Amino acid sequence: MLRHIRHVARKVVRCSNRARSWLLAGFTSNHSDPEITRELQGENISFSLDGVNYYNHHLQTVGTREAIEGDHEGSFSLSGWALNPFTQTPPDGIIYTDPKGKVIGTAKCGIARWDIAEAFKNKDALISGWKISCDKTIPCPIEEIRFYAYIRNKNAAYLIVNWNPSVDHEAKKIEEELWLASSGLPAPDKTNPYFSCYFLEGGLFFYDQHVNICCEKNLNSPTPSDHIPLCKLDHSEFSLKKIQEKRKQVIERNQVGGYPACQGCKHLRKKNWPYRRDLFNYLNLGHDSSCNLLCKFCPSIKDHSPADTPTDEILEILRILTDGNYLAKNASVAISGGEPAMMKGLDKVIDHLNNGEYQVLVATNGTIFSQAIADSLRKGRTNIIVSVDAVNRTVYKTIKGKDFCHQVWENIKKYAEIDGTRVIPKMIIMEENAEEIEAFIQRSIESGVKSVMFDYDLNTVPDQKIIDAMKRFKKYCDDHGILGIPARPSLAEMTN
Repeated sequence: MLRHIRHVARKVVRCSNRARSWLLAGFTSNHSDPEITRELQGENISFSLDGVNYYNHHLQTVGTREAIEGDHEGSFSLSGWALNPFTQTPPDGIIYTDPKGKVIGTAKCGIARWDIAEAFKNKDALISGWKISCDKTIPCPIEEIRFYAYIRNKNAAYLIVNWNPSVDHEAKKIEEELWLASSGLPAPDKTNPYFSCYFLEGGLFFYDQHVNICCEKNLNSPTPSDHIPLCKLDHSEFSLKKIQEKRKQVIERNQVGGYPACQGCKHLRKKNWPYRRDLFNYLNLGHDSSCNLLCKFCPSIKDHSPADTPTDEILEILRILTDGNYLAKNASVAISGGEPAMMKGLDKVIDHLNNGEYQVLVATNGTIFSQAIADSLRKGRTNIIVSVDAVNRTVYKTIKGKDFCHQVWENIKKYAEIDGTRVIPKMIIMEENAEEIEAFIQRSIESGVKSVMFDYDLNTVPDQKIIDAMKRFKKYCDDHGILGIPARPSLAEMTN
């Protein structure tokens, strides 16, 4: 299950129905053709802002702000790109606000972005670039302006995450000091754009008795199963120095040609990676491989399953990260496995995380109703993804190895009664369950959830039949008023 966790859900604020806004991401390539590239200045537009629902947190982005030109003390301009997360076409407008939500102005997308159209394999995404001109009357520092993609037919505005702010010299100083304190090493040079990903820049995966950089199975790499181990998952052998030495090696190799395990990975993005005020902002706790199912796509069934790392060891490592201010105060933390509900000490881990400001996601098979998970749902601090994959009991047993189908759907309903916006049934689409897509989504709606997730078996390369099935999944969701979430941004390219 660990391999299928890619992002952590965050609470949506300032929206009337509290629905999740888990959106689609793009990336920038080096594609350029001076004979056909054209720029159209984004113009101010007028539309009613009455009753707009603002979605401030989500798993995946709808665009970015990439460049600042001019003097912050006088006139300057900002530019980037944005897409409607549901159609992968330009949004109806751009809204930008101050941190308190006061609207500063509006604009429209009007700049040709061939790189975005190429990345999404969608010519309708071409005119997705935007540019606005600002002056010194803007009432807040430029890093604090929030940009939203406005979707008229939903009267909703989705935050465009500002992953590329101007150099924050205070953050630069803090990150450099944290690198020196943790390892004695200088921080990687971030002056120029380079290929990297959010896992490399700030993620840690606790799995297979090791701390790893990622859990992706990169079929484009010469070493597809290399998760880049960093150190042993034992607090007596846990070494920030080893972790940072390896991270720096991988980042610097990607700056000049590519680290072997990263080559061809769809998570890579080339851009100016911002300096941060921490070292890590994403953890995946998959240290306990205990499970009560035999899922056909799970590598733990085929490989030797190592001894599990005691939960007390994990708590001690979390304390090391927090005491040194290495872990972001609002870090995203996924609890996977194995099956988390079988994890010894799960309540201790969740209680520890709930005492902070962390955004917690639990990836469960749903066979066991966990009081610890339910209590955390009530506190509004946890989201859960339930990998159920089927509605029919025979199909379920074929995929999962055992028959807990009825029990899982009953537990989904019980969790949804606590907070249906934070419970997401998931379907890994394959030949065995492709004909159950409509029934799966309908059963999810009847269970009281507001969103569902889809993916394919990462041990395979999806053929056209599976791709068509994922498109059908997404369309059925759109037609029936439930949010269909791709498990990873790269699925957006397949389902356009």
